[in-house]
Amino acid sequence: MKARDIVIPFRYCDPNADRLLRWTLRSISSRLRNVGRVVIVGDVPYWATRDTSLLVCVPYWHYHKKKFQNLASATMFAIREADIRGEFLYSGDDVFHVAETDANSVPYFYRREEIRGYNEYFPGYNPRKDGERGYVEMMIHTRKILSDAGLPIVEYEGHAARPLNADFAGEVARLLQKATGEVSCEVSCLFGNVAAAHGAVGKSEKRTDLKLYDYDAFRKVADEGKEYVFSVHPSLLSDARFVADMDSMYGEPCKYEMW
Repeated sequence: MKARDIVIPFRYCDPNADRLLRWTLRSISSRLRNVGRVVIVGDVPYWATRDTSLLVCVPYWHYHKKKFQNLASATMFAIREADIRGEFLYSGDDVFHVAETDANSVPYFYRREEIRGYNEYFPGYNPRKDGERGYVEMMIHTRKILSDAGLPIVEYEGHAARPLNADFAGEVARLLQKATGEVSCEVSCLFGNVAAAHGAVGKSEKRTDLKLYDYDAFRKVADEGKEYVFSVHPSLLSDARFVADMDSMYGEPCKYEMW
């Protein structure tokens, strides 16, 4: 069975960035089988291994005007520079694997709903008058790009580790030509809807981009060990119990770390 590469966009956005990425990589190393290379695109961790058979660092600094990384263009750059072929996993830098899983068995997209417009998110909202609202603005840009191209405009979950297909990179790149510079897009929605238009997208039966907001919810997931992956709200990092438990689960250095 073919090993799957994993693409992780990363930047030093806050003091916890290193810790979160290390936990992510350690969870991949200890819980995920049939992993090819991990490709980190964006900022390069000083502690990353130089063994490129395990981990490839692709420096990339294309930022949206609000200073968050343009994840879609970063992912496309990683596909090109690391010569990624076929299916790969796209993951956040703060996504932690719990249950032992084969990388080829990670669930596909969970289809949520059609991407909505501003007024459906915020009735009476005027983006020119009222300013921007981060994620919603990004989704609306994505909706327009897909709609203008005559593609489906379904919103798929995208934060958790998710299989994408580099074979569709050329088509996604043509869509991104309409979204460069000031616009950031939702990468899973671009790849997912392109794949869906070709009848080539798998589906998950349940939502799997599990985000936890309090310590009790985290402990339930950790103790049951049924969920394959989870992420956490940044506020949990101020809970000493959570940090101690995560260090217990993912505290040992792994093959992706030099130091």
